[in-house]
Amino acid sequence: MSFSFRGGRIFKTAIAVFITAWLCALLDWPATFAVITAIVTLEPTVTDSVKKSFVRFPASAIGAFYTVLSVFLLGHTPLTYTVSAALTIATCYKLKLHDGLLVATLTAVAMVDVVHSNFLIAFIVRLGTTTIGLLVSTAVNMLVFPPEYSTMIAKHLATSKQKLQELAPNVIQALIDGETDRSIHQAQMNALQKDMALTAKLLQFQEKDTFHPLAAKSKYPIAPQKSQFQALKLMTHHLENLLALPLTKPSWTTIEQLQLVEANKALATQWDTLDAQHYKEQLATITAQFFAEQRQATDTTFIPIESLLLFEIIALYEQLPKVKSQ
Repeated sequence: MSFSFRGGRIFKTAIAVFITAWLCALLDWPATFAVITAIVTLEPTVTDSVKKSFVRFPASAIGAFYTVLSVFLLGHTPLTYTVSAALTIATCYKLKLHDGLLVATLTAVAMVDVVHSNFLIAFIVRLGTTTIGLLVSTAVNMLVFPPEYSTMIAKHLATSKQKLQELAPNVIQALIDGETDRSIHQAQMNALQKDMALTAKLLQFQEKDTFHPLAAKSKYPIAPQKSQFQALKLMTHHLENLLALPLTKPSWTTIEQLQLVEANKALATQWDTLDAQHYKEQLATITAQFFAEQRQATDTTFIPIESLLLFEIIALYEQLPKVKSQ
């Protein structure tokens, strides 16, 4: 996207509001309802804009109908607003028009003050302004900086990968050494998880528009990005498990500890330039030690801390080939 996510949305909203108000002025229709509709219906994806328009139009028609009916029966009183809003909400819920609930209720109560006579004309004009707002908002979303998130996804994946690349070896080394203070690593993990959550949302947006004929074409194919994200997500999960291990120092022999330290350092260098043979050798070292710990375990009522630690390290680094830059 040429604009940032927020900047692009603000710019498109301004354009949609201007065009909507201008068209309403040409038709001598009240612009308030159309502008409200245009603002609310500007979605992050083209698919959602089109799909939800078919929900918001009948929902708005319901709101307009109840407003006209309430004014006709009750006049302009506080009870009119109450009845109009309550009936609109109840009917939209009953008909499962959830995506149209907000715009229908807002414009229903805003419409009370402008309905005085000619109730049928007021109802038709309300539907017309809703249609203008929906059409303009959808058209602007398609044509003006159409949503395209793959570039942002690529940047967030690179950022998450870099954070994980720095954090994972440090956490593993700290656990091998028996360190018990995990506050710094936990803070870094929280920041990583926020990045991953945002990336997941962007992937969801991009995937919705992948097959839509009117949506912008992705600069990066989504399948490799999803694959890389899933690998990073699994690594983050296993790293979180490592941080949740009991605050108990593992009982390593000097040789075992040196082997693990060397394997961890070696695997930490494999993130970008993966040497398949070297990677397999180092992972095999940790795996062999895992099974050795299992054979040496004398108490079978619980899993030793050493085995838990080794298992999570193995599971984490098994995802490394999938995390390579696509």
